Amino acid sequence: LGFLDYIADRRENGWNKVFEEVEGRRNVGRPDGWSQAWRQYQRGIGIVDRRKVFHSFRHTFKRACREAGIQEEIHDAITGHKFGGAGRRYGGELPLSVTAKAMERVRYSGLDLSYLYQRSRMSSVV
Repeated sequence: LGFLDYIADRRENGWNKVFEEVEGRRNVGRPDGWSQAWRQYQRGIGIVDRRKVFHSFRHTFKRACREAGIQEEIHDAITGHKFGGAGRRYGGELPLSVTAKAMERVRYSGLDLSYLYQRSRMSSVV
């Protein structure tokens, strides 16, 4: 979808963070900045339901993982949630290959994003 091109462009232009433009309040940090930016964007496109927040993406993803039969331990690792019991903390982080395979199983019925695909200069790498 052009993300690798975006990252390459960021590097070429001296940026050291993926989304450096979004800033949060000083006492809260960057995640709050994303929530604020999303709220402004959604109001601008007419979404005014206060229940639809930036965190809704995480809820939707977790539900899609459950529907795809992905183990809770794996979708917790993908979303950055802490593992449950002490035993789950042994063995280190899950390999990227495991989380990538799980991500390939996630589906959103009725969602067509085909218009977003473009020929990427990185397509030969991926």
